[in-house]
Amino acid sequence: MATPRLTAAEERLVERYLWVLDFVSRCAQAVDEGNWYYLMDKAGQLTGAASRLEEELGASRGRPKVRAEAVLAAVRFHGRHYRASRLLHPVQVELTVEEVGSILLAVAGSAGVPADEAVLEALRRDSQGIAERTDLPPAAVARVLSALASWEVRDAE
Repeated sequence: MATPRLTAAEERLVERYLWVLDFVSRCAQAVDEGNWYYLMDKAGQLTGAASRLEEELGASRGRPKVRAEAVLAAVRFHGRHYRASRLLHPVQVELTVEEVGSILLAVAGSAGVPADEAVLEALRRDSQGIAERTDLPPAAVARVLSALASWEVRDAE
């Protein structure tokens, strides 16, 4: 996944924001593990990272000359290793009908061969819809749906 070439201001903003996400992720890990000393330590570092981000944005009075889409792409790419970044800025993945067909064939074997374009499109659409409402990748959802004889996706609202 390639990110656009960033300006110096964009690089600084991405770097400082990623520091915040890194320490938020580490705080979450500390809570999961019940490690309160580690939480205290990382919370202090989070405060420093947030201050550096505020200083960076304060230099432009909160209006940096950056391309929002370039900053977001860089955050998604470089933040993919941080739990908080993956949660807050997930990479948008969409399956193609061909990929769904391959998944169906791999999961259902020869029983998946007779699936026509409409069935594959329904499987793709439903997998994407479920993935958008959960933290599951669309390919994983497609594998589960492929293993079922039939399924129905109901509106969650």
